[in-house]
Amino acid sequence: MKRFIIYSSNGVILRTGTCPDEVFALQRSGDELIMEGVADDATQRIVDGEVVAKPDLTDEEKTARVMLEVRQNRDAALSSSDWTQVTDSPLTAEQRSAWQMYRQTLRDLTDDFSHATTIEEVTFPDIPK
Repeated sequence: MKRFIIYSSNGVILRTGTCPDEVFALQRSGDELIMEGVADDATQRIVDGEVVAKPDLTDEEKTARVMLEVRQNRDAALSSSDWTQVTDSPLTAEQRSAWQMYRQTLRDLTDDFSHATTIEEVTFPDIPK
């Protein structure tokens, strides 16, 4: 059995795994490169055929990643609560108002936490009861 790393020409690790020796060369497709070894795609990359640690991200890069995750979570929460704003929803005026405030707080997250460098710094609002 061989442990393998499949990576792109820019060093990004695409996947890792284990396979029988005779299947090793069949693991890649297209422009992917393959090497024998073990790596962690979250913390490592390939440079000149060697597994190396990824460089630390700048605060701007960290914030960009956090904002992407915030937007994805926010958009999902807004989408799943659209029903609360239709005229024939079963909510009372008070409940609809609570949902409106919740949804506005979701929309404001990217402004309110625009300098967050970790998702743990972002406080999502509580879902109305």
